[in-house]
Amino acid sequence: MPRRLTAVLLTALLALAAAASPAAASDRCSPRGSKTVKQTASVRVFSVQRKRESRVYGCLRRTGRPVRLATTFDDSGLNSIRLDTVLIAGTSVALTTVGFEDLGPEGAEFEGLTIADLKRGGRVYRIGISTNDEDQYDGFAKVVLRRDGAAAWIVAGNGDYDEVDVLGATDERATPVAYAKGIDERSLALGGDGVTWTQNGATRTAAIP
Repeated sequence: MPRRLTAVLLTALLALAAAASPAAASDRCSPRGSKTVKQTASVRVFSVQRKRESRVYGCLRRTGRPVRLATTFDDSGLNSIRLDTVLIAGTSVALTTVGFEDLGPEGAEFEGLTIADLKRGGRVYRIGISTNDEDQYDGFAKVVLRRDGAAAWIVAGNGDYDEVDVLGATDERATPVAYAKGIDERSLALGGDGVTWTQNGATRTAAIP
């Protein structure tokens, strides 16, 4: 085959592959039977039902790589895990779940938090807390998310004390930056390179790595 014809065919094949690639990635972010939970132009969070449970994924459209974020289910009201908060910022997703397990007269209550950077090789951070009446915490009051996967949240205390935690974009562990009375649980916000909140009427600030 003449070199010129070979070069033309190679160029055509490369162009075809480049044109098909975004569509293929998009298809992987929209598998058959999936339901959209939340989406932006860059990210789709979707669920796929499997018998009684629903698996929740985050998918970066340009790569088409689904990342499993959580599993929810409802076992006739006896045991359940449901989605609560879902946030998308840039290539990152944060979500919280609320669960109940029938373990006796009172059962067990708990919440979970997942923060994932959907880029290839991005970090997935997970934490769970028990929220029974006798436990220290009452749940995740508010979560804020930065585009690079950095985040911060307030854990509501089962009493007067609340906790503010921050997580850097590549951190594997969160860092508590406040544990105090008088924290306005809805005041948490991102600002500059850090996070701010109101405590006893005054604005407090902490850096996020």
